[in-house]
Amino acid sequence: MIRFRKPAPVPPPESEPEPYDPPTLTALYAQTPCIHCGGLHAIACPRVKRIRFRTDGGLEEVEFWADWPTDRVIWKEDLPALPEATP
Repeated sequence: MIRFRKPAPVPPPESEPEPYDPPTLTALYAQTPCIHCGGLHAIACPRVKRIRFRTDGGLEEVEFWADWPTDRVIWKEDLPALPEATP
């Protein structure tokens, strides 16, 4: 008969997690578009299926998904215009 140990209790976190603060419009305009999809995203590019790097850090090969979720990407042309600076 196999007996399993009861898992140790997980201690509570030392502090509350930081609340998510979405980027401002100015910060979005300052971002450089992704070299693989041309959009803006905070996580890995959803268009890339697999990527291989050379030993020197350069790209060796990129494989893309045939269909990819474009709703996870912000397109600069879809952003509203920045308000004009007032003196």
